[in-house]
Amino acid sequence: MFLKAPITTPQGGGYKSLNVTIRKTLGLYANVRPCVSYHPFVQTKHPQLDLVIVRENEEDLYAGIEHRQTDEVFQCLKLITRPGCEKIVRYAFEYARQHGRRKVTCMTKDNIMKMTDGLFHEVFDEIAPQYPTSRPNTRSSTSARPGSRRSPSGTTSSSRRISTGTSCPTSPRR
Repeated sequence: MFLKAPITTPQGGGYKSLNVTIRKTLGLYANVRPCVSYHPFVQTKHPQLDLVIVRENEEDLYAGIEHRQTDEVFQCLKLITRPGCEKIVRYAFEYARQHGRRKVTCMTKDNIMKMTDGLFHEVFDEIAPQYPTSRPNTRSSTSARPGSRRSPSGTTSSSRRISTGTSCPTSPRR
């Protein structure tokens, strides 16, 4: 048994995040966030919202590799691996299948991060045909901003997320 209280990592310090260390040690690579509307109890623009966001939890910027280039310039490396991409994409499709969800949407910033998020998008497109009962969909961050005409409501346009939904309504046209 493992009990963990809320833990924060001091900002600006040299300490490695204990949360990320625990995730990597225990292989907790998938962050699964159900999002559902509480309509009619809570007034909402999207009363039929029912989706799950699956986010990769170990790679990307979670690698925590940073360094100082000059006194005024710092750099953070974003590490993406094909095996990591395959693992989280398969997880999302399996989750969708096991929970009766019809649509799987891959959201990336591959319009800007062509190599890293491009690899993630490519892996998603390669794996999607293996799950014919799920309808795959891909969106880059420019077409997935909340409030845009093509945005799945309730999702954020952060890098490398996959949402699965039984119903994924679009934002109302203005």
